[in-house]
Amino acid sequence: VGPSLGADSVRRGVTSAVVGISIVAVFMLIYYMAAGLAAVVALVLNAIFVMFAILNGMAVGCTALMSRFLGENSFDHAQDTARSGCILLLLLSLLPLPLLYTSWGERFFAFLGGDPSVVALCGEYVLWLLPSIPFMAFTLLGESAFRCQGNTMIPLYSMILGNGINMLLDPLFIFT
Repeated sequence: VGPSLGADSVRRGVTSAVVGISIVAVFMLIYYMAAGLAAVVALVLNAIFVMFAILNGMAVGCTALMSRFLGENSFDHAQDTARSGCILLLLLSLLPLPLLYTSWGERFFAFLGGDPSVVALCGEYVLWLLPSIPFMAFTLLGESAFRCQGNTMIPLYSMILGNGINMLLDPLFIFT
């Protein structure tokens, strides 16, 4: 097992994240049709990228530990690592939820440099985006569990399915 084992998985994960964010950005462009879009995306994506990096790092760490334990035929330790990873990912994914509260979110995005009109749009955007972070976190950990066992096709199919569902439901939730 070499250090490049997870490089393909990381590349695929980054590619799927870029595709997903691009699709959301296109829908926002259509919805807002204003210069405020760039400001909203710039402010919100700072927080989202930091959360994604933390959650992805946690999932990669769990993958490495679970792979090690599975390689040592220590299935109990691998299961304990997966359970601990689930709990930690849940706690980490709940960190940005205070941004949903108007006063905290407004202060945070104003601190990042948003003017009041942009801060209001950020509030609308994170209203839909932030509650999905725990689901993204568990998806990352679930994919890691399959990858550590050597199965990369199930995570690939789950990403395709998830992005397809996202493409279908985004217009419903964003534009209604």
